[in-house]
This record gives sequence, structure tokens and C-alpha cells, in this order.
Amino acid sequence: DIVSLSDSQTGCYTIANFIKILSDADKSKYKRTIDGLISVLKESWLALDSPWTKIDLGFYLAKELSVYNVDIANEYLNASLAEKSGQPIDSAATAVTYVKCVLLCVRSFSGLIKKHNNYDDDLKVFVDLMEILPEGERVRLWACLSYRFLLQGVEDYFKKIVKTYIIPVLNRLKNKKDQGFYIYIFKHVAAPIYQYNELLFSEYLNDMPLNEQDDILANTCDILVKKVPLEDPIDSDFQANLEYEELLQVLNLVKKMEADNWIYIWIKHIVTVVKRNQLVKEQKQSIILQLENLIKDKLPNIKTGIKHDGYKLAAEILVKSINISPDKSQLEELKNQIYKIDNLSDQSLLFHILAEEMKFRTQGQKLEILKEAFSKADMIPVGFDKLKRYEEALPLLAETSKPEFNRMFAKIVDNLI
Repeated sequence: DIVSLSDSQTGCYTIANFIKILSDADKSKYKRTIDGLISVLKESWLALDSPWTKIDLGFYLAKELSVYNVDIANEYLNASLAEKSGQPIDSAATAVTYVKCVLLCVRSFSGLIKKHNNYDDDLKVFVDLMEILPEGERVRLWACLSYRFLLQGVEDYFKKIVKTYIIPVLNRLKNKKDQGFYIYIFKHVAAPIYQYNELLFSEYLNDMPLNEQDDILANTCDILVKKVPLEDPIDSDFQANLEYEELLQVLNLVKKMEADNWIYIWIKHIVTVVKRNQLVKEQKQSIILQLENLIKDKLPNIKTGIKHDGYKLAAEILVKSINISPDKSQLEELKNQIYKIDNLSDQSLLFHILAEEMKFRTQGQKLEILKEAFSKADMIPVGFDKLKRYEEALPLLAETSKPEFNRMFAKIVDNLI
């Protein structure tokens, strides 16, 4: 049960700590339980894919288990020394350095990729470079390289890499004991799989634990939006620029999500891109309609999310902000909907979102809504939520009205002191 909650590496550390606790409490009383844990520990350690992780963890287990049983501790020590002697890369520091060097090779090589060229010999070079790495590390690097080909429009080599070097490894990892590691690897290769074959992606995704699926979908959306592999750095001021078809790809992934916070986050991303990009009227209306249906179908998620309509209303405000500049009656309707939320902190946040996202006809309207955000924040008992609502809304107030910002800031400081 311990190992099923995590990857094998984390499971090993957890089991070792349990053994130590039980040994300290009463070694003879808990001998049967400890012996069972030692058996599971061995299976988990043997299941590790990364040799350097196996070696480091083996030395750790030898030290920890010596308190309980010196013979078992020596088994881990000798096994780790044997593993170390047969590995070209036997430490995490060396492994990280080598992997980053290969990643640099991939990034440099991507500048040479052009359509209609033959890259078979280059792939053989990468095969040689990655041969000394375990399967999990190799498949992550192949995912990066495949995506470089896709970004340059060389789809035949993108498909070749996914089919030859990624899918077979995924299928092998899927059938191994360390399911946590398999999930970790799939998160890194999900985007190439999705763009290779959406149906195949869905099959892999549906086999994942429910609590992992939204993270995988969010990672995949992130790569599609940023158009770089997961391992690549990105500018802090990056602004996404997606075509209509690319937006639909992201939207189709968001439709598979269940967690209300992830759905809201990605609706916000999509709305931001739609506002920035010059889509034709029909394309914009198509996106808006699909977002409205998504909100209606998925929010609120009362099984796993918040029970009230906070996320639903926030998402509706975002979608409305694409086209609408609300008149007085529309603004009053939105305000009344926010008042129905039975949480002062969420009310304050919703007024802030409304002020930040909506296109107002006058600055006075925007300032009125911002004052509502601060009014609700004032009513929150002193604590983290109150400070957070102030901190979030003050920059927007400074942009909207310097005099009102100065007045509000002085009031907040006085009240807190």
C-alpha cells in the first residue's frame, strides 16, 4: 500500500523510515511486519530504472537497515557496490551534467533542421549519445528531439522518433512495477504523443490515476502554448501566439479536465490569447461558444472542487470580457451574482477579476468595481486571506487611480498596525 501511493524511490524511503520506527519501538514485537516491509522494500529497490538513483538509495538503505539487521544492510551495500562498478554513470551529479549536455546538443541541432533533408545518420548519433542512459532518461530526450522536428515542420522525422523511440519504451514502462515513474515519464512525453495520435494519447491518459490526469493535461497544454519542450527555459514575459487550429487543440485538452482550478486557469490562458490574436469573427465566436459550453458542462465540480459558483462565475466573466463592454444594468447583474457567493474572500477575488478583465466604458466603472473588491477584503477577519486579497488588488488600483491607491494603501497600513 505504501508503494502504491508513490513512485518506487519515495516508497523505499518511506518503508525504510517505517522499519526504523518499528525497530526503535519494539523489534521483536513487530518482527513479522518488519520482515514483510523488507520484502516489499527489495522489490521496490530492484524496480528502480535509474542506476545512479539505485546506487545512492542502496547506500542509504544499508546505513538505515544496519540498526535492524546487519546482514540485510550488507546485502544492500554489496549490491550497490556491484551496481556502481558496472555503470558508466554512477552518480546523480554526473547524470544531470550528461543529460544537460545532450539537451544542449538537441537544441543546437534544432537550428540545422530543414524540410526535405535526410537525418538518419544524425539520429544514429543521438542513439549513441543516449545509449548509456536508462530508458526513462532516453525517452525524455527523444521527446525533446521529436518536438524540435515538429516545430520545424519536419513531421516525418517527428513521427519516426515517436513511433520508434518513445511509444515502445512507454509500453515497457507501463508494464513495470514502478508506476509512479511511468506516470512521471508520461508527463514529459504526453505532448508529442498527443500530436502524433490523439486517440493513442487518450488511451494512455485513461490508464492514468484520476488524480494525475489533470496535471498531465495541463503539462501538455503548457507545451502546446509555449511551443518548446518541457525541459526548455522560457522568458518570464512570454506571450503566447496561437493560430485558431492551435487554440482548438488546447481547448480540446481543457475539455478533458475535471479539476475546477485547472479548467479556470486554462480558460484564462485561452481568453488572453483570443484577446491578443487577430482571429476572424467566426473563429472568435466559435471559441466563445465552446468555452461557454465547457463552463456549463464542467463548473462547478462539486465532487472535487468548491461547492459554490465561484470558479464558474470567474470563468464566465473571462469569456464575457472578450466582446462585452457592460452597461450599467449588465454591471449590476454581474455584481448581484458575485454577492450570492457565500465567501467574503472569494467575493473580493471575483470583483478583482471583474475589474481586471472586463472592458469598461469609463474608468469610473472600473474604479467602482475595484472599491467593491477592497470593501469585501476589509470585511475578512485578519489573516492570510485578507492580506492576499489586498496584495492582489493593489497593483491594479495603482494603475487605475493613484489618489485612490494612496488613500487605500494608507488605510490598509493603519488598520494592520
